[in-house]
Amino acid sequence: WAMLEQRYAASITTLPDADPLSAIEEGSELDYMPQLGTFDVVEDLDGQLIRIPGYVVPFDFDTERRQGEFLFVPYMGACIHTPPPPPNQIIFVRADPAIPIGDIWSPYWLEGELRTQEKRNALGDAAYTLSLETLEPYPLP
Repeated sequence: WAMLEQRYAASITTLPDADPLSAIEEGSELDYMPQLGTFDVVEDLDGQLIRIPGYVVPFDFDTERRQGEFLFVPYMGACIHTPPPPPNQIIFVRADPAIPIGDIWSPYWLEGELRTQEKRNALGDAAYTLSLETLEPYPLP
């Protein structure tokens, strides 16, 4: 330990007190959280009517706060303060007409026709798209 302390004493004592991340400009390339994963999909699901539980990540709403497009993800808070899930775990949903979504922190059942179609978005890329049939609260125990 003494040898390491002598060798690195100068650099240890010159560590900045400021948060190193505070120097990263919001919206810059360094601010982007990389999305890891794959666009590999299950081709047999293309065109299938599915029902799946998950969480809503809204990004497009009208003047009455109805969602016309949103991401559907496997866990609460995905894409907001953490790197997004892999693209093949995200569904890009189109709701026509737009629908109100009460609570984004609660789980929902999503139902509609699934497509194996890539959709790129600033919040997270999706390997699937879906035309919404129904979105209903997932009952918690």
